[in-house]
Amino acid sequence: MYTAPASSAWGRTMSIAEDESEIDYENPTYIPSVEEYADFLKSDAVTDLERDILLVQWAAPDHCARHMVIGDALGRKLLIINGAYGRLGSKVIERFSLRLPDRAQVSHALSWFEHHEDGFYYSTMHKPLVKALELIGWGEEARRRFGQFWENHQARNPSFWEGRQREAALIQRSRNGQARRLCIEHYGVTCFVCDFDFEETYGELGAGFIEVHHLDPIGSTTEEYEIDPIEDLRPVCSNCHRILHRDGLMDIEELRTRLRQG
Repeated sequence: MYTAPASSAWGRTMSIAEDESEIDYENPTYIPSVEEYADFLKSDAVTDLERDILLVQWAAPDHCARHMVIGDALGRKLLIINGAYGRLGSKVIERFSLRLPDRAQVSHALSWFEHHEDGFYYSTMHKPLVKALELIGWGEEARRRFGQFWENHQARNPSFWEGRQREAALIQRSRNGQARRLCIEHYGVTCFVCDFDFEETYGELGAGFIEVHHLDPIGSTTEEYEIDPIEDLRPVCSNCHRILHRDGLMDIEELRTRLRQG
């Protein structure tokens, strides 16, 4: 570890890990204190939507939630939640001249992300931010407004223990990496369904990231077959990709139409 000075409005120095493997993302040393978060939250810099997002997350079990579920609580789409969360993180970074790890998203100024066994990323609010909401009285409001939502959500989505080891026969179908690259070179890295761009939301961490969808599912045949990267493949974001395969296989145009109709 080494200490690099940063011009903070609070006159602090931020500790930055030279090797990211040394960073404790659950208890980072480079984020604001409870009092600093509290003063920021009480300022005019926080919009009503950003405030509500924090209230929903605070009310979640262990202050940990998927952004999609936060959107469900507020009646907002995931893209809106992601955008607002990122903008709020950027405001915190600018306000306190934070120096986050090179690969950290701007939203890391508020939370840390973890990939859970259900395949989704969960955002856990930093402990000083949790206490800051309590300090200024927002915690009680969060519990009153969104506590019942989370109780209902937990009832509909109970937790189950997983992780027991077992042996299983597995057949993996190979993908052609060159075909994927040619598809992306032709169509770009914007989702073909919803126009989502990972770099716009996640910054440098999301640059060049996109999944590739087979219009004719690769699992529909047991034989090796030739594909055309332009005709048979399309770039899609992770969410749209999962929805396309959620119930068999949905046509891209059908999903695009449904999304535009709200």
